[in-house]
Amino acid sequence: MNPKTQKNLLYILIPSTIVVLVWVGISLYTRAISSTISPKVNTSIKEIDPQFNTDVLSSLKRRSLINGKIDIDDVATQSAQTSPTPTPTQTTPSPTPIQPGPTINITPINL
Repeated sequence: MNPKTQKNLLYILIPSTIVVLVWVGISLYTRAISSTISPKVNTSIKEIDPQFNTDVLSSLKRRSLINGKIDIDDVATQSAQTSPTPTPTQTTPSPTPIQPGPTINITPINL
């Protein structure tokens, strides 16, 4: 390759590389600082108050545990006391007569 052609090629490649690097840098920076939360959602977000109500926390600690065990005998007694499900009765619908609609008269046109 001709030295003059190499020099001209360097004059093009060096500024092009700098432009591409600056472009990528700016794109990464704008992506990093831009928010992905819409303005509508952003207005409805509130900060959490760092002061907790200690009375409520104390009452939660004093609650008794609930026994999650199910007694099968109790379930059987409750299901025996429920009322029986009614059986559906079949009814045959009666047909409704169709009323005749309006009459449309079409007359041909001779051209």
